[in-house]
Amino acid sequence: QDLNSYINYKLESNIDSYSHHKTILLYRLQYKLMWYNLCVIFNIPYQFDINTNDDEEEINEDIDDITLGPNVIKEDKLTLEQKVTRFNYWYNDTIESLLIKNDYSKDYIVNKLQAKIITNYRIGVITLSDISYNESYSQIPIEMIFDNQIIRNNENHPLYQLIKSLDIKFNNNVDHFHELLLLLIYEKYILKSESLFFPYLALLP
Repeated sequence: QDLNSYINYKLESNIDSYSHHKTILLYRLQYKLMWYNLCVIFNIPYQFDINTNDDEEEINEDIDDITLGPNVIKEDKLTLEQKVTRFNYWYNDTIESLLIKNDYSKDYIVNKLQAKIITNYRIGVITLSDISYNESYSQIPIEMIFDNQIIRNNENHPLYQLIKSLDIKFNNNVDHFHELLLLLIYEKYILKSESLFFPYLALLP
């Protein structure tokens, strides 16, 4: 409620009279309010006090920390090249550790792919060596597949009960798209850097 009151206050005072500026401000504040509400839904601790004597910039930083989280803010300061480098390290390291966990020998783990910034195409994939016809070029452990089974195969997942309740409500007509969308929101904006998939999700436009 405090944040909502602050948004209304911002829209009613001390803003530029041009309508397009108001529209931009409304969008940004409503965007923050949406994430604030997600924090409430998932019981994420937050602190916000509109009665503080902090200046405008510090207040805005408080809102960012509440709604986006400090690690998301810091993410914005990383270059795309830094994010790609981190992704490649994560991809290689996670594949190796998961396959070894599943009793694969390190000597037989295959990965000949690497993400790379491609001019005019943002990010692409290159091979690290020649690949012959029908040759395996990468092994992906099932734990690295980002799909709705992450929720459905884990009764302890925070979204599991929600998904099961939707199954009952809609007679088991599985909505893969929206289940994946819920998972994406949870992993990227709730777990953030604690998500197994964080280096990958951070590359999404």
